[in-house]
Amino acid sequence: MPTEKERFEELIREELLPLFPQSELSETPPRHSHIRAAYSTSHASTAVRLQPQITSGYAFLISRSQGFEPREKMVMEAFITHLAPLQVALQPYLAKRMRKTQMDLVIADAIATTAHNRPTMEIAAFLFEVLEQWAQETYEGHRISAAFGIESVASPAKDVSTMQNYLRLQPAKVVGDGCSTLVVLGTDGRVLRHEYLGPPGQSTKVFAPFAFAPMAAWATENRVAIALNRGGEILVFAQGRIIFARRRGQWIHFSHQSAVSQMATNGPRGFAADLRLAA
Repeated sequence: MPTEKERFEELIREELLPLFPQSELSETPPRHSHIRAAYSTSHASTAVRLQPQITSGYAFLISRSQGFEPREKMVMEAFITHLAPLQVALQPYLAKRMRKTQMDLVIADAIATTAHNRPTMEIAAFLFEVLEQWAQETYEGHRISAAFGIESVASPAKDVSTMQNYLRLQPAKVVGDGCSTLVVLGTDGRVLRHEYLGPPGQSTKVFAPFAFAPMAAWATENRVAIALNRGGEILVFAQGRIIFARRRGQWIHFSHQSAVSQMATNGPRGFAADLRLAA
């Protein structure tokens, strides 16, 4: 049977490293903290130390040449909080069965922290479960595409439908196109409205696939958008960009700002700022 250390390493390699492409994992001496920046540049930490418990006698270093953004370190914090200690403590069979649900909580926690909107966590985790089910279904022979927005305010009226009641309606699966329309929810999980998203203004800068630019432009300040596309992918938008996607059961993270910063620092001097942002 694998040791706790081996199981922790396996957990990082299977669930955390795929979120951060080009990252490497190595052993490092443990310290009296769960997670901390180990090495830094002028832009961001290039390596972060991880250990499941403060008392653990082992630790690992996740590193890459492209610095880790604050949001990426939030993901690692959530990973340590929701996933690592329980996974290491459980029997391997139970740990494997619970891993997907716990990883959804890791992403939901990171989203809520990013948006400074804690009620988003529970709503996002619930939507992940619903959209995963819808990804396996069809409606009148077509794959389902849907999108939900989470506002930073609660519903002013208490007689409107709750999210759970709304999602029980069969037409809820085909309200909107999943790209330019949203079913908007409040922080209390009640449906606020159905909203059409026009094209973003010419001066609006978003980091997202072209078809989802309206959704990324909507998901600013403390708002979050979560979409299911017809390919069965779950996409998450916040702070004017796509930040997470779940493809074939695996979460991935999009690190736009650190990549742009690296291009601005290390790329050819002829690159204009707008060109770097377009990349």
